[in-house]
Amino acid sequence: MSYSSDVKSEICSNAEARSCCDKALLNSAVSFFNTVNSKKMQFRTSSQATAIYLYALINDLTGVSFDITRSGAGYVLTCEDENDIHKVALT
Repeated sequence: MSYSSDVKSEICSNAEARSCCDKALLNSAVSFFNTVNSKKMQFRTSSQATAIYLYALINDLTGVSFDITRSGAGYVLTCEDENDIHKVALT
């Protein structure tokens, strides 16, 4: 594994669960999404740990379940439900 992969895995495995921190983390993560509009939210990452952590964070805070798929050497989280996108955007 690369150094950056090791760091991502370590951060994801040691994240503390506090609602204020989780909301701030989700808001920050959304700014790195590859696609954000009223029809689709999508995030790509090469880190499985990041994909799983972000999926769980979104689901815990909003009840929204993104689809996770493999794409080449990475992972893609996608949501195409307008109501769910709205929930995530307002968190």
